[in-house]
Amino acid sequence: MPADLEALYREQVASIGDFAAILPEWRERPEWRREGSVGLLLHADAVPIFSDGCGNFYGLDLASGDQRPAVYFFDSEDMFERPHWAAGSSLARFLLLLAEHDQALDEGRPPGWELSIDPDIDKCPRAPAIWHAG
Repeated sequence: MPADLEALYREQVASIGDFAAILPEWRERPEWRREGSVGLLLHADAVPIFSDGCGNFYGLDLASGDQRPAVYFFDSEDMFERPHWAAGSSLARFLLLLAEHDQALDEGRPPGWELSIDPDIDKCPRAPAIWHAG
């Protein structure tokens, strides 16, 4: 398990704004079961960490190997088949972007505003940044 994901789980963050956290069941160590929301992205080599409240998930990449894992948006419309767009180049940067999300919408920030917080978001290997996702 990536160290920053374990740290997030240990903090027991319930939500950030309107985005609800997805937490594993804690036993001897966290379990990612196939049933329940934690297992919904395992087929796509990711684990859901936040829900957008509309049935979609933000998932941490588990296929990144030794590299710092990125966070991607997974859409319920295609049954979470693949990541649709990069939501953060790391878990820490994703959390900063998530915290700014509502304010960015209220202010009408232009596409690509995320680069000011996460300059590597457009370099994520599995999906483009949101302004390139179409």
